Amino acid sequence: MISFKKSKLLGAVALGAVLSVQAVACPPAKDGVVKPSHITSINIHQPGKTKDDLASIANIFLPIGTGYKVDAKGTGSGNLGSALSKGVKEGKLPANMIFTYGRTGEIPPGRDIFMHLHNAQKKGMLGSLKDRYTYKPQFKSMIEDISKGGYFEVPFVGATVIFYNKELIKEKDVPKSWKELVEFDGNVAVPGSGCYGMRTLAALYNTVGEKDFEKLIKKANMPALETMKKDPRKSAQKPFSGLSAPSAVIKGEFKVGMGALFSRNTLNAIKRGDIGVIWPKEGAIAMPHILAVRANPNEADLALADFIAKGMEVRRVLLAQGVSSTLRGGQVHPLVKENNFNFKFVPIKKMMCQKTHKNIIEIVERNKPKG
Repeated sequence: MISFKKSKLLGAVALGAVLSVQAVACPPAKDGVVKPSHITSINIHQPGKTKDDLASIANIFLPIGTGYKVDAKGTGSGNLGSALSKGVKEGKLPANMIFTYGRTGEIPPGRDIFMHLHNAQKKGMLGSLKDRYTYKPQFKSMIEDISKGGYFEVPFVGATVIFYNKELIKEKDVPKSWKELVEFDGNVAVPGSGCYGMRTLAALYNTVGEKDFEKLIKKANMPALETMKKDPRKSAQKPFSGLSAPSAVIKGEFKVGMGALFSRNTLNAIKRGDIGVIWPKEGAIAMPHILAVRANPNEADLALADFIAKGMEVRRVLLAQGVSSTLRGGQVHPLVKENNFNFKFVPIKKMMCQKTHKNIIEIVERNKPKG
């Protein structure tokens, strides 16, 4: 008997999960031995507890619908980064599949997950899922830029937007674009740590240019970035994460900020009317969620890929956190529709540029608060 007491989220999707597993059931294992082609595994890298919720869903429900044996694990960027780096050197992925909302930039060192996956692809360690999924036309350019022949599928996308505290500032006075955010008269909450940190900063850098980027960093009053694995500074001295920047706006510590349209805390604050959302004129910064599978995937790998990319229960969990499906038939967050799918997507090569990362670190360092 399956118990859902450990997670309210799992309980909420339980019925839908059972009904939406669409793969064909396999014959039971003979003498307790499962065929190698019926065994699969995945490392899931998503913010907070979401990675563990998705891993639990895969472990419970894919076997019910298919008979396949699944080993799904929620993995943080530190563990995944080191496992991928080691795997690339040894020629074997840490799991048959990787599902990640990504991390780019070496702060702290070793956690550039996009770079590790690209290195794995160059060594022939990844398989192609080309033409397996049909995407919404609004995401065509993003998919084509990242996919590289189907080696990196992008079944989901998150958004980084501008937030404002409704009690502290009127909507008419809030910046309506990334350019206007640069010119805003006041401090701005800007992410600078965690998996959203360098991704957000690199996207912003490539959107407004180096000069305006530095102007915004000055307004952010941001401590120096975390450039080592064990940063000795106290947490209060560290930059905001992609999720804590909106939280600072919710608490009234900043009138205006930018960050991920993610987490129930942020989405509930929007529903209550505590904070407002501005979808920038240039587009919300797109945060792609990437799915990669090992070379020569077996039938269980492919079933698991479909479960992650198209499964209603996975979509439900991510949509509840503000993440939209990029596939035809998949739901998107209401704000995406309201703003006509207006995303600002920065090409992956620009996001991975080490020279840009170095410039960003130096700009933040020379503008950090004194004392």
